[in-house]
Amino acid sequence: MKGRLMGYELLFRDANADVALINDAVASTNAVVERALGGIGLDAISSGKDCYLNCTTEFLQSPVIDLLPPDRFVLEILETCKPGPALYALCKALRAKGFRLALDDVRELPPLLRQMLPVIDIVKLDWLEIAPADRLPMARELTAQGIVVLAEKIEDAREFELARDAGCQLFQGYYFSRPEVFPVRAVQPHFAAVLDVMHLLMNGAPYRQLADALLRTPALLAQLLRLASSGAVGQAWKGNLGSIDAALMLVGTERLLQWCGLLMYSDRLPTGDDPLAQLALERAGWMRERIEETHPDDESLARRAVLAGSLSLLHVAHGASASTFWQGVRLADDVHAALVDRSGPIGQALADAESNERQCDSTSFSAA
Repeated sequence: MKGRLMGYELLFRDANADVALINDAVASTNAVVERALGGIGLDAISSGKDCYLNCTTEFLQSPVIDLLPPDRFVLEILETCKPGPALYALCKALRAKGFRLALDDVRELPPLLRQMLPVIDIVKLDWLEIAPADRLPMARELTAQGIVVLAEKIEDAREFELARDAGCQLFQGYYFSRPEVFPVRAVQPHFAAVLDVMHLLMNGAPYRQLADALLRTPALLAQLLRLASSGAVGQAWKGNLGSIDAALMLVGTERLLQWCGLLMYSDRLPTGDDPLAQLALERAGWMRERIEETHPDDESLARRAVLAGSLSLLHVAHGASASTFWQGVRLADDVHAALVDRSGPIGQALADAESNERQCDSTSFSAA
């Protein structure tokens, strides 16, 4: 067998089991988007390949769609979606935005489903549930219309050969790979902090106020940086991020508002105070002062030091190494170097801040 990996299907799995326990399909898809874009990072999950995402009609109509980079996502229209003029118009609009669309779990081609085909790019045949005599005619009919045919649930070499000989171009199933679970430790921005940012956004606050609010909630700031690095803001941008203001300008206030709305909908935001966020805020201010002393004419360096300080404790909260946590995020080189190995002027300021904190802790303990 010769072939190459074309993409990954992103699926929701229960935190305590390697199975899908789905009570709310829209909430489950929202959770996948939240974790893929903000929690793990799109490139860390897919290595630049296509991402297939299960979608209900309600999700396709939701503003969360606008958070997805169209060139990276294939939207799978679930079999529960009702074919007809409304769904056809919705699919046409999504294709105009650059998305590719797939019909999921297709077992037959009734008239209403055939009418959808002009706005469909990929049809996923539920291979094992289709009578062997019907497979070849279905595959030929679809390929004749320029549609890519994917055979799913391929579990052994014989089924792969039959699907390939029938004209299927893509294949999915346990024969090729078992599902891989990406556990995500839930370190979310606090409810009040997200609400504060939403209030500022809805009232047209300037970037400076928004940057100050994000500085007080590093978890949300990290999600903004991952969102900026995911390609959701367009593939034309290839640079690295050196300040909170740059990330805000790149992502835009409308997309950030949509992201905050997604977080609020997830109903997983903690409500208490975040001591790590407070410490990071103090550290960022201390680092700015240190850089201003050592490099008084470099305001850009001071801003990057603030960014590094505010992000410097997040990997601790996630129980990960700094190098792993920041992999795939387009941070400015000196910010990344400071966070990962404490090198460069910003890294030295960060190391000095940490040393100062340890001394303060020691003094407090001795005084007690």
